[in-house]
Amino acid sequence: KIRTKKLVITRILQFIIQALFFLDKFCLWYVVTITMFRNFCFCFLFSVFCSPFLFSQSEDLKLAAGLFRDGMYAIAREEFLSFIQENPNSELIPNARYFAAECLHRQKKYENAIKEFDTLQKTYPESPFAIDATIRMGSAYYNLGKYDDGLKVFESIKDKKPVSYWLGEGYYQKKKYETAIEYYKKVTAPEYKDYAILAIGYSYLELRKYDDALTYFGSIKQGELADKSEFMAAKSVYEKGDYENAIKRFKKIRGKYENEALCLIGESLSHLKRFKEAISFYKLSKIPLSMMGLGNAYFALREYENSITAYEKLAGNPKYEKDAYERIGRCYYNLKNYDKAINYFGKVGNYTSNLMIGHSYFEKRDYKKAINQYRTLYNETKKDEPLYRLAVTYYKIGKQKEAKESIGLIGEKTGKINLLLAEIAYKEERFGDAIKEYKVALKSKEVEKDALLGLSSTYLANKDYHSAYLVSCELVEKYKENKTFYHHANCAYLDKKYKKAIEYFSKIGQAFGLFKVGDIYYEIGEYNKSIEGFERFLASYPLHKDAEKAKYLIGMAYRKLGNFAKSRETFTELCKLYPGENIYDVKCLIGDNYYDEANYEGAENAYRDALKVFGVEYPLKASRAISGILDSRYAKEGMSSALSVADLYIERFKDKEIATPIIMKAGDMCYNDGDYKTAIKYYEKVKSPTSLYWRANSYVKLGKEEEALKSYKELATQFKNSEFAPKALYESGEILYNKKDYPLSEKTLNHLINNYPHYEKIGEAKITLARVYIDMGDFLRGEEELKQLSVSGYQLSVIMRARLELGNSFFLRGNIDEARKEFEQVLESKVFSLLPVARFGLAETYFEQGNFSEALRNYLKVKHLYGENDFITRALFKAGLSKEKLGDTLKAKEFYRMVIKRNDDPELVKMAKEKLK
Repeated sequence: KIRTKKLVITRILQFIIQALFFLDKFCLWYVVTITMFRNFCFCFLFSVFCSPFLFSQSEDLKLAAGLFRDGMYAIAREEFLSFIQENPNSELIPNARYFAAECLHRQKKYENAIKEFDTLQKTYPESPFAIDATIRMGSAYYNLGKYDDGLKVFESIKDKKPVSYWLGEGYYQKKKYETAIEYYKKVTAPEYKDYAILAIGYSYLELRKYDDALTYFGSIKQGELADKSEFMAAKSVYEKGDYENAIKRFKKIRGKYENEALCLIGESLSHLKRFKEAISFYKLSKIPLSMMGLGNAYFALREYENSITAYEKLAGNPKYEKDAYERIGRCYYNLKNYDKAINYFGKVGNYTSNLMIGHSYFEKRDYKKAINQYRTLYNETKKDEPLYRLAVTYYKIGKQKEAKESIGLIGEKTGKINLLLAEIAYKEERFGDAIKEYKVALKSKEVEKDALLGLSSTYLANKDYHSAYLVSCELVEKYKENKTFYHHANCAYLDKKYKKAIEYFSKIGQAFGLFKVGDIYYEIGEYNKSIEGFERFLASYPLHKDAEKAKYLIGMAYRKLGNFAKSRETFTELCKLYPGENIYDVKCLIGDNYYDEANYEGAENAYRDALKVFGVEYPLKASRAISGILDSRYAKEGMSSALSVADLYIERFKDKEIATPIIMKAGDMCYNDGDYKTAIKYYEKVKSPTSLYWRANSYVKLGKEEEALKSYKELATQFKNSEFAPKALYESGEILYNKKDYPLSEKTLNHLINNYPHYEKIGEAKITLARVYIDMGDFLRGEEELKQLSVSGYQLSVIMRARLELGNSFFLRGNIDEARKEFEQVLESKVFSLLPVARFGLAETYFEQGNFSEALRNYLKVKHLYGENDFITRALFKAGLSKEKLGDTLKAKEFYRMVIKRNDDPELVKMAKEKLK
């Protein structure tokens, strides 16, 4: 009876102890404190009851139990196995086998534990320990991550014992959260109920069903899981993104989870970009993760030194150390301390840190090491990013071939690869290829902004301003920021969409944008708006480096508007506010304003005031003010007074550089006044290409062509590299042609064409040369010159003049049909200055072939289509001849009378009178 009572008590105690054991796995996953409570109970019950009852048969078994209780599982297992071997017939064998297997489980030797639990439940299927062994076997499978095997085990006994909780655990670990929830909801055992509710909350959290998670976490109000549930409820609000409410909930948490709550308050504030507030909460929290958050907050505020200090406190923490080192590396990278960055990245050793080492070498312009780093990283990982960065580095140092070879090795051609190919093409000025690659890159959202910017910039480089503008419209629509506003405004400006340019420069809002608004209005002639724009700029940025320029342009805008008084006032104020190096020019403008107001006395005084800037010694630029004084004196007192002042300055500075522009000014005044003889006297005092050119022109005005030719020749000979040398040759060639000195004209013009091929009037010179050949009777040579001009890249007016002369040459040779084609080509060109002569030439071809009706129509078009022109009188006379040929003498007489009435060609007037007789 005593033995029976002992066995009954033993079974009861076994059940209690094993129930506590079965909580072990769950406790590891969720609540550590339960383990402590279970161990206490186990030790107490084991010492009070198990020693005298359960293990009364052997001192060895008591020893095994004590060792097990003390956590010495390896030695305890040996004792349990020894008991089994020495007592093969004992009814406590299943018990001993169970605890021997449990020792393996506690030692995390799960594979071996599974085998022994499996043997136990198969060998002693009727033992109370059979089901327990099966449960522990399933638990071991879970610990090995073999959740399918564990689930099979629990499924096999769910009809014998409630294991819904464990089934839920398996499906949870397999991330089948919906199924896990179904099993957790079936849990009814009081000891598992709250754990199941907590697990349902976790499952909903994983499913991002935050409201459902909050409901389950919030349903546990009491008990050992209440604190955990309160914390997880707050975390659900946090995960939902409702950071304000999460902060309120976390602030209420005290006790075990307080430090984690403080950390998550910091995280919530960081998400709200309230980094300074976040820092104060991170500092209150005592967990390592808070120090990571603290470093991140400082990093976000760009307080990299403080960030480094925070991260360094994680050194030695195996969980966070490498992550901290990587972040320290990034801090030093942002501080441009690339050597230290490389040092910290080197401590990490992962792919990202090794990549950042390459970036650091790149930024410190040690491109050779960057190339080696990227190449090594690619060889180790075969990832595309190092190859891409390798290509970027080659591109940076101008090795386009190597860059393209690296790109060729990249497996997946992403948007940034196309972007880089576009950049390479742009750099090589292959704009067509660049445009194609940018358009492909546009398909990638990652690089869309840069691709749009690059595409628009390529169009700009190709001078396709309209296409650049259209692309920039898309850019600024999608990415509203100052950089895109500026680019769009610039494209609009180049495409002459000034209002749009002004609109977007205004949106920039910064100094440059405001200044540019005024500048564009000034450029397009809207001077009132320009003044308004510059005044807004000055109101916001009175000390800006462009403030002086803005004030200057306001003064110029008033000048453009003819408000000379306001312009003077502005320039006077400018001299007071910005008395810098430009004060002389501004004072000269004050004089210009007085002059334009016809206040010549005020003008002269202002120019003299400008000269005071230089003291006694006048630099060359002082000639501007002296020129203003001479103009003022001329307007006020006449040429004689102006020249007397000029002569005083010339005498004063006769050995100085400044004398030259004063002499030239006096000569120009005389030239413009029509006093060419006096002009020549002044020009003769200076030996320069400018003076020689205008001296020659003065001789031309006086009709002294030989003297003019001498001056032109002297200029072309002595100043071959001056801008006036080709002008002198051209003018000489024209004079010689008009004098019919064809050989010398030919020689002069060929000299011009061969030595100054880029002279602006080279086309006109070639036309005159062709006319020389034609007038000399060499029609074929002359026509060949004209044909080359008519198909060349010259201006349209030059090409059409060549065709006109070609038509005249064909006409002179009697090739009437070819002449007519050339005249018609000129008429189709719509070069207005050539239309009257081309129309007259076309009429002449019809007259020559006897088609007098068509000739008459074209002669009359000369008079009625092109306004007043030099060919009207000739056309009217030939219209009279045409009418005579057609037998209409009355009409012919009218045309002759019109010629006589115009009286602008004596020879034709004489002939018309003869015809009337």
